[in-house]
Amino acid sequence: MAVQGFELTRSGYTHRLEVAEKGISREYVWTVDGVEVARRTTKDDRVKITPQRDSRATPAHPGARGRIEVRAGLLGVTRATRIVDAVEIDMVPDPGTKAARREERIRARPRTHIVLHTTAALAKVLIPVLLASLALSWTPDIDLPTVPTPSVDLPDLPSIPWPDWDLPDIPWPNLPEWLKTIVEVVSKFVVPVALACLIAMREVRRRREQDARRAEASRTGRSTQGESRPSGQVQSGRTQVSDDGPTDVQ
Repeated sequence: MAVQGFELTRSGYTHRLEVAEKGISREYVWTVDGVEVARRTTKDDRVKITPQRDSRATPAHPGARGRIEVRAGLLGVTRATRIVDAVEIDMVPDPGTKAARREERIRARPRTHIVLHTTAALAKVLIPVLLASLALSWTPDIDLPTVPTPSVDLPDLPSIPWPDWDLPDIPWPNLPEWLKTIVEVVSKFVVPVALACLIAMREVRRRREQDARRAEASRTGRSTQGESRPSGQVQSGRTQVSDDGPTDVQ
């Protein structure tokens, strides 16, 4: 069972999301400093994970704030974003994973990513059309026998006097055939490819913004306002050390 991991250390808290493939579903486990704060299993490609709370609405860890939003696809989880107070920071995928290679490709070769994404969208549009054309050209001409059907005489039913309304004709413009062809081609082929290109360009811009946000958060030592570790507490493995002495995290 392949496990994919994402990690983010901010304000002294280490957040980790592990994703395990389970058939057609995925199991998501969110931990903070090694303490499990959320677990969810779903087959959805867009998932929101929020911390579990006890009967007193207390989270399992003081650093379990906000939520994690995940995007996945056929190639697995492509992005995990931690959101606190409307501030979004992408979690860092484990080195060597598909998500890490995807980030590196977007970062190193943004134009290549746009071309590949656009080409994939074009292939999704053209391949079904080509397969349908080949299937129609290879369809054999089979002379099927005629199946005799019984002739049943039904009684005459009374006619219903429907009202005769004289509706005015709407003068729709009579478009030339060449213009109809252009509109059909644009709606079926050009629009999906253009949207794919715009999405790829937006992802490249977002990757740059997220890299800058990660660097800024690392310099300031915080990711969101008010998310700092309480004063006097220092993380040490799975033990929090405070002024009252060490306390094991349950």
